[in-house]
Amino acid sequence: MSGNLTDGSITVTTSENDKVQIVLNGVKIACSSGPAIDIQSADKCFITLAEGTQNSLSDGSVFTSEDANACIYATCDLAINGSGSLDVSGNYRHGVFSKDDLVVYGGSINVSAVEDGLNGKDSVKIGAGDISIDSGADGVKSSKSTNPEKGFVYVSGGSLSIDAEDDGVQAKTYLCIAGGSIEIDAADDALRSDLEGALNGGSTTVRSGDDAFHCGTKLEVNDGSFVVETCSEGYEAEQVVVNGGDTNICALDDAMNASAADLSDDSESSDADTSTIALSGEPGANAAQPDGSIGVPDASSANADSNGQQNTAPQGAGQQDSATSPELPSDDGAQGGQACEAPSDLGHAPDVQGRMERGGQVPGRQGGAPGASDSNCLIQINGGKVVLDSQGDGVDSNGNVEITGGTLLVNGPSSDGDGAFDYDGEATISGGTVLMAGAVGMAQSFTSGTQAFALVQASGSAGSVIEATDADGNVIATLTATKAFGCVLVSGAGVSDGDTITASVDGAATMATAATTGTSGIATGGMGGGPAKGNRPEGQGGPA
Repeated sequence: MSGNLTDGSITVTTSENDKVQIVLNGVKIACSSGPAIDIQSADKCFITLAEGTQNSLSDGSVFTSEDANACIYATCDLAINGSGSLDVSGNYRHGVFSKDDLVVYGGSINVSAVEDGLNGKDSVKIGAGDISIDSGADGVKSSKSTNPEKGFVYVSGGSLSIDAEDDGVQAKTYLCIAGGSIEIDAADDALRSDLEGALNGGSTTVRSGDDAFHCGTKLEVNDGSFVVETCSEGYEAEQVVVNGGDTNICALDDAMNASAADLSDDSESSDADTSTIALSGEPGANAAQPDGSIGVPDASSANADSNGQQNTAPQGAGQQDSATSPELPSDDGAQGGQACEAPSDLGHAPDVQGRMERGGQVPGRQGGAPGASDSNCLIQINGGKVVLDSQGDGVDSNGNVEITGGTLLVNGPSSDGDGAFDYDGEATISGGTVLMAGAVGMAQSFTSGTQAFALVQASGSAGSVIEATDADGNVIATLTATKAFGCVLVSGAGVSDGDTITASVDGAATMATAATTGTSGIATGGMGGGPAKGNRPEGQGGPA
């Protein structure tokens, strides 16, 4: 297709077994009463952006059809690829919408929409391309809830910039960032999954009015860079597990929070009750598999449909004379090939149903009374580097905390009503490096560990340099304070029960005796362990 269409649309009405490819070779299409591209019936449709071309699509603010809801609307699987550029103006509701799977694997795509930018009801998979979204609701969204292997968003490559008036990226079942460069500015959550989520790679920077990454049940951080410039709360899920990666969060409230999942379904786009879907306790259950699937080792590749057919372009789709028609993309989204397959490395949703059980506990409960420990809630750090700056609690678990490795640096609150470290169950440490600075009033230490620790009463102000050393003078960790603090929690590899830990603030040293139980309280100077303020339950590892 090439040329201008001032008031009309490209409409596809083929057999539900047919595959259709539309090559946009420099078009400008406006439709005042419906979608600019309206795919009413087909098996799959591929929209290819011809190399070196500029294409523009826009719809009107009122539709005559009750079913269509977007500038590009498809009742079937939809893939966008190629290397040209495309501007999409969704003036009615959404920019691009598919009732099935939506795949983006190439092109320079700019979407503005009254509601969602990209919406694939069954799934959204982004593997390549330079995508910019300005949306009045969610930037990227998948909402299917009747099938536990649907309703997911998976990003493995490309560049994605989102400015959203609601959530940046929202998934019903699973949200995975496995690669690419992502920047999100969202009025609500930057990343949100009603169930599970994962950070497996890529570089992500977010600014959010609410949570940076919110998951109902489990959030797993394995790799990649995740920078939060501002948010209310940073990582939030019933279970937050950090195995690797580089995390840097600046939060107006809690930087990392484990709270009881609320699995009640109040989404207007939901099409089924999710009350049978609960949390998996399997470590890495949703990690990317070698074949590119997510959490389903035996899942078919992403470019095969339910009956085993490949998502290839129609027969003969690449046979045109190159002098009159652009070369069509190959199966990996590059120019020059004859096929137009959906990429095979974009994965599937996890096998949520049947694997995410939680001991028969009824989903949807709101948890216990404030201060009551919930054994389902867990913050676990096994590796990676985590740097937190919070005005509320730095690390806050309504249940337990486990640290086995990695590096955790926390600039906690100055207010005595919050703490750098806060939990309602138990907090254990068996490895890793920890340096937390915060207020004294609600300070907590670990309850126990095979690696010793010390909670030291050492104060400073914004800009103070905190250095913790072990008994041999080796530096455990350093931290530059971003606000006033009154105590420091320290632990490092090789620190044993009875060892001396020194916390120096701008060169002024305070020594404390490290312990493997949380009974020694805050050290006020020398080797002491004098009393301090606090109202934590006895035996919770707080100040004596």
